[in-house]
Amino acid sequence: GKIGGKFYVNELKTGGYYRPAEIQTAGQELLLRRQEAIQAVCDDLTPIERIATQLKSDGTYKIHACENANDGLTFLGALTVAKWHLSCGTFDWGG
Repeated sequence: GKIGGKFYVNELKTGGYYRPAEIQTAGQELLLRRQEAIQAVCDDLTPIERIATQLKSDGTYKIHACENANDGLTFLGALTVAKWHLSCGTFDWGG
């Protein structure tokens, strides 16, 4: 969404906050930038802030900034490994 002239990717988290949310928001940003609707108002150089909002059980929240510039590369690396496991039949769905 857009707040105060800035674009944001916001991931809502209930319970605890875990650092992999930072990688998740990077993947969402990569996907968002490929959507035609956003390309009309946001080019490849337009900054998109990534945040994770932790919703706490007491009704409060905490916003975590996701600022690591390497998160997108980490997401793509993890996606590549997951695809490799799927193609080899070695992916464990945990069930």
